[in-house]
Amino acid sequence: MLLGSCSEGNHRLLVYEFVCNGSLDQHLSKAAKVPLTWEQRIKIALGAAKGLEYVHSHNIIHRDMRPNNILITHDYESLLGDFGLAKTQHGTNSDDSFVGTLGYMAPEYAQTGKVSTKTDVYSFGVVLLQLISGRRTTDKIPGGKSLIGWAKPLLKERNYPDLIDRRIIDSHDFLQLFRMIRLTEKCLCSDPSKRFTMEEVNYNESFQTSPYQNMVYLQ
Repeated sequence: MLLGSCSEGNHRLLVYEFVCNGSLDQHLSKAAKVPLTWEQRIKIALGAAKGLEYVHSHNIIHRDMRPNNILITHDYESLLGDFGLAKTQHGTNSDDSFVGTLGYMAPEYAQTGKVSTKTDVYSFGVVLLQLISGRRTTDKIPGGKSLIGWAKPLLKERNYPDLIDRRIIDSHDFLQLFRMIRLTEKCLCSDPSKRFTMEEVNYNESFQTSPYQNMVYLQ
């Protein structure tokens, strides 16, 4: 939340509320002293999804959805930050100046410069993949693969055990993990018309409902 601003001569200052746990990126780092628990990862995913749906409901495209811009409070609620690249949506937009972060760009944006709420959904899918795997897009992966290039074959083969962050291998909830992986696949569809909206993500990401409800819907 923006708390205030100040301007004096050439000096500008914006004052935001303090978020004590920093950004999600810090917690995904292998250098993190205490890795996120499975429950914390679920809570962060739910909060970020609701925030992004709210932004989209007001016809705003974030355009830089990534862990650095997901802030974590003392009780591991997540807040979306850095709207410096955000823009108002008017149908399907075309942007001649490519902005955002490599590793999170949807295929159609990288190829044509077209942005929409679906490009944000793709980026959110990358974030979900990072919460599952504990990997960052800048991590070195054997074979020089990108995070998506590494994960796509595992998703296709349903080799879910190899996707999971080793630090939570014995503590995750299997049914929640299954639904989270299926959501990730829906968000990472190369064809934006087959990609979920954030409203659909939130409908299917309610992990407190019947354990079989969302599994049927996602088949």
